[in-house]
Amino acid sequence: MTTKTTQDYNKIATLLDHPRASTEWLVAAFIHPTDGLSQHRIARICTVYPRDGAARLRTVVSDFANGPEPIHYLGSASGYGYDKRTAALADSTVAGVALLDPGRRAPGVLPSQICYSDAVLAGIRRHFGLPAGTQILVDLV
Repeated sequence: MTTKTTQDYNKIATLLDHPRASTEWLVAAFIHPTDGLSQHRIARICTVYPRDGAARLRTVVSDFANGPEPIHYLGSASGYGYDKRTAALADSTVAGVALLDPGRRAPGVLPSQICYSDAVLAGIRRHFGLPAGTQILVDLV
């Protein structure tokens, strides 16, 4: 399992344009105190699955809610008998919150829990300057 931050847009574009790429967007909808109803893309999670299920799985996570510029993470995992996607996503961030591999004990959130995480909601509130208690709907699409 490897995950690293990158600004190498050639590597990012290669994975995003890959024929086996599967892309999900984490979107958030909320009522902004001054702008009214607002919908934003928080993160893009792109997964390129191996042909045979055993080779290297690769991921790109683009975190758009962690500062003025998006942060891009490249991850990969290979082998048998475990959830390679979760392992490849580990150490990436979404709304400034680290994604975890279930086998490790550290602060963060499991990829399967992104939409329900109080930490992710707090990161979204912080990024958009929303008051505490602002209702936010988050979904992967």
